[in-house]
Amino acid sequence: GREPMSRPADLRSWLLMAPLMIGIFLSPLNVVFTSLSLPTMRNDFGITVEQATWVGSAYFIPSVAFMPMQGFLGQHWGVRRVYAAGLLLLSAGGLGAALAPDMTALLLARIVQGVGWSALYPLALVLIRSHFPAGQQGEMMGVWESAVGLATIVAPLVGGVVVQRYGWRALYGILGGAALL
Repeated sequence: GREPMSRPADLRSWLLMAPLMIGIFLSPLNVVFTSLSLPTMRNDFGITVEQATWVGSAYFIPSVAFMPMQGFLGQHWGVRRVYAAGLLLLSAGGLGAALAPDMTALLLARIVQGVGWSALYPLALVLIRSHFPAGQQGEMMGVWESAVGLATIVAPLVGGVVVQRYGWRALYGILGGAALL
C-alpha cells in the first residue's frame, strides 16, 4: 500500500533543521571564503602560492579522513551531541584561524575546522532520517540542501566585500561566529 501523506513540519522539526542547515551552509562558505582570502594571506604571512594551497588542504584532508568515524561516535555518544561538537570545533577552528599569528597556527586551526565539519554532513543525514517520517524525509533533505545553493550565491558577494573592507581574518571570524548560532 501507499504510505499516508506526511504531516507538515512542526516547530520542533524546524528547530532541528536550523542547526543542520547552518552546518551545511558553512561548507561552501568556508571554501569560497578561503579562496578569497588566499591572496591577502600570502601577503600577511609571506608565503608562496604552493604553501598557500595547504590552507585548503588542511581543511579538506581531515574533513574527509574523519568522516567515516562520525557514525561510530554518534552511536556511542549520541548523534546530536557529536553533531553539536562538530559545530563547536568548526567554530573554534574559524575563530582560531581569524586569530592565527602565523601560518602554522592557521593550518592547525584549519585542521580543527576540518575535523569539526567531518561530523556535520553524515550526522545531519542520520538526524533527518531518524527524526522525520519516510514521507517527509525527501522534503527535509531538499530544504537542508537548499542551504548549499544559498551559500554559493551569498559567499562570493559577502566574502568579497568583507575581505576587501576588513581583511581575511574577518571572514574566518564570520565562520567561527556562524557555527555558534
